[in-house]
Amino acid sequence: MNKKNLIQRGFVFGVLSLAAIGASAPAYANPAQVMLEGTVAAKCAYTSGDQTISLGEMADPTTGQLNAASINAKSVKLTGFCNGINSTITVAARGINNLSLPSGYVAVPGFATSVGFTSTATAGSVTSSDYSSDTIQPTAKPLGLFAGDITVTLSNATQLASGVLVAGNYEGSTTITLTPSV
Repeated sequence: MNKKNLIQRGFVFGVLSLAAIGASAPAYANPAQVMLEGTVAAKCAYTSGDQTISLGEMADPTTGQLNAASINAKSVKLTGFCNGINSTITVAARGINNLSLPSGYVAVPGFATSVGFTSTATAGSVTSSDYSSDTIQPTAKPLGLFAGDITVTLSNATQLASGVLVAGNYEGSTTITLTPSV
């Protein structure tokens, strides 16, 4: 054997030896991504429960007619949130009426059984209000993103008929509606 054959055989033997011990072409990374997806629904909620404003005695002790001070400037705080950028707030007031009257009661001249008032809700810089005894449909006001206190204040209390308030238990309400929208 000549020197050239020995070199060629050595080269072949070396290549075969490398193949036998596992030498291979370099590996390339092949990554895969896992995407994360979810949603958040637009919602509004109160974190405080329903509240009650106690009006106490509503009649003036000397005239028997409405003492507006028993209602005006009374307020309560609700706490809530809306996470939709186009959320709205609506106030709907329902007059204060005598619940003690028998079914079929007919109004007697000189006596009153109902009181009207304005209810105003302030949420951040947005104010919405409704008068309890009008026939105008409450209008939704843009609220947007909101989290915090909503102050509900009563004002403009008036008897809906002239005369003395009829004795009994009176009840009215204000509904503050937060409506979510994206």
